[in-house]
Amino acid sequence: MIGQFAGLMMKGRDALDSIHTHLDTQLPFAYVHLISLLVMFNNLTIAVKGGIFFAVFWETSSVKAYSEIVYVILVPLVYQGLLCVSYVLEDPFGEELLDFPIAAYTDLLK
Repeated sequence: MIGQFAGLMMKGRDALDSIHTHLDTQLPFAYVHLISLLVMFNNLTIAVKGGIFFAVFWETSSVKAYSEIVYVILVPLVYQGLLCVSYVLEDPFGEELLDFPIAAYTDLLK
């Protein structure tokens, strides 16, 4: 009985140690900048393409021109939103509303 309890406590301690290891290990700085750069480049490309298509379609078809405006607004918004979500998910054990309650977890182990 005591051996099982000690084994369970050791597993809990190892799990907390694993969590702290993951939190202390950051993504490589170059990787984060590469992803941000790709998103910014994609947004710039969509803006330039949208401007060109808008200018071309404005004379012939206003529906296509307006749909291009919607595309230019929505797609970069989604990419920027995904960058923001990845920032929120970077540290799931913080104090924000969507984070795991790490303080409650550690209190349960005491």
